[in-house]
Amino acid sequence: MLRFVVAAGGALVSLLCLSLSRRIGERIRIGWKVSRPIYIVLVIVGVVTGLLIGEGGLHCVLSLVGVTVLLVIQTPIDLAFRRLAREPTLIVSVSFVILQVTKAVAEKSWGELLVPLSVAFCTTGIVATLHRLAKASVGFGDVLLTFPLALSLASVSFQVMPWWMLIASLTGSIHALLVRRRSKLIPFGPHLLFGAWLMLLISV
Repeated sequence: MLRFVVAAGGALVSLLCLSLSRRIGERIRIGWKVSRPIYIVLVIVGVVTGLLIGEGGLHCVLSLVGVTVLLVIQTPIDLAFRRLAREPTLIVSVSFVILQVTKAVAEKSWGELLVPLSVAFCTTGIVATLHRLAKASVGFGDVLLTFPLALSLASVSFQVMPWWMLIASLTGSIHALLVRRRSKLIPFGPHLLFGAWLMLLISV
């Protein structure tokens, strides 16, 4: 019964995030709506997150919730407009930094703060370099998005970082092959988000 309630809670959070995503998207194009297949997939993401949310430690669970929120809000926008809303990314980034500071203070170990932050800044720097070299492929929104995702993953396990980038690159490549006749460019944000969500899901 409890698992059903938590899963329903995950679905409800996804619905709220999709509503917010639609409001943000309507600033770009009046009357825009999230397509039904994406809507269904993202609600399922919320349900899966809800089902597994009680399996891990508090820090890992909060990281997973934050990444799930970003995934559900940003994916429809990036797929539709090839751009990411900065406000949700910045809010989650600040939340993750506060979460990391709280963990460091609670455990009386500043390494718990400095090491993940360093990894997050380095990873963001690499993506920022790619943005400067190929702005058409990697947007500035992707650069901003990398920071909270890298911070959440580095704070849970450094071992998942390479797998995150590998999954994002592989799914991005498959996406590019599927739509190559319609468009030469694809949004990379959803692939970064899905990879981070999957890695956190496995880590819970």
